This record gives sequence, structure tokens and C-alpha cells, in this order.
Amino acid sequence: MIIVLFSGCIQEKSETKTEQWSIFELILKGPASGNPYMEADLNAVFSNGVESITVPGFYDGNGSI
Repeated sequence: MIIVLFSGCIQEKSETKTEQWSIFELILKGPASGNPYMEADLNAVFSNGVESITVPGFYDGNGSI
């Protein structure tokens, strides 16, 4: 299960299954104004039901996060 938090106000759950060592990409629309390098926070929480880890996301410079 993947839970994505964007700027602390949007929460999206994805129950997509991805094989171990595979790539999973989720594209979110970035802010329309301001400095997205400084003002867009993104963290993903990966959980297997027992343990969880938080991984930071990043702005790719193309209007999406």
C-alpha cells in the first residue's frame, strides 16, 4: 500500500502491486504558482502492514511532482 501526502492537504491511496525491485511512478500535478522547488512537499509512506518507511519525493521541473 502506498500513501502519498502532497503539501499536507491531499492524501491519495494506491493499492497498486509492484514487484520487488520494480519501478513505481506516480505523477501529481505541481502548484500553478510560487516556487515549487521550495513550496511543494511530498513524502510517500510505504507499508507492508507491519513496518513502514517514509521516502521523500521531488519536483521534476516539468510542472509535476
